[in-house]
Amino acid sequence: MEKTFNPSEQNKVDLERSILDLRSKKSGLVFKKIKKQEKATDLKVQLTNPHLELEEYDTLKGKRNKVRCQLSQIEVDIKEVNLEINAKNKLFTSIQSHLKVNKNKLSNDTSFLRELIVLKEQYNEFSADHTRVSSMRTMASNFTNKLESIINKYAI
Repeated sequence: MEKTFNPSEQNKVDLERSILDLRSKKSGLVFKKIKKQEKATDLKVQLTNPHLELEEYDTLKGKRNKVRCQLSQIEVDIKEVNLEINAKNKLFTSIQSHLKVNKNKLSNDTSFLRELIVLKEQYNEFSADHTRVSSMRTMASNFTNKLESIINKYAI
């Protein structure tokens, strides 16, 4: 069975909310990253102290390496969130354009139906005109019925 892409306005709103949540998550990660960078810088400054004992130096170096690993993981998390945001932005753009096209198509369909209704009314008047030949009135009446069935089939 073939899947069709037929999003609704609600899908668009939900996706937009999801993108905002992801951006909020990214902001939190960026804030964490900045704090970890500050901590790494402080540790680096402490490591430059020439009066450190070897044991204290090793402890600080271990802490700094741990913070740098945490920074790397935060950067990976930020990249993943960015990829998800980009994918959802593309989907959002696609939904937006799809809804716009459908709106235009719906507008065209309704104008087409209006034209059919006008045509049906004209033939209905023709079929009711007793000054016309009866076979022509019958043909107009049959045509009116066919137009009516088409209008009912595609009416919104």
